[in-house]
Amino acid sequence: MQVVWEHLEFYKQYLAGAWANMTPMQYGYLLVSIAVTGWALMKSGSR
Repeated sequence: MQVVWEHLEFYKQYLAGAWANMTPMQYGYLLVSIAVTGWALMKSGSR
């Protein structure tokens, strides 16, 4: 179980570092990805 916590801590630090060093273009890609995913989920949910 200790290995799982070590992996989670590593990925938490990795993602925090990636978020802190994100360029405006990467941030734009992230926002567009979230928007497209949300739109697709809402579109498929209305059926």
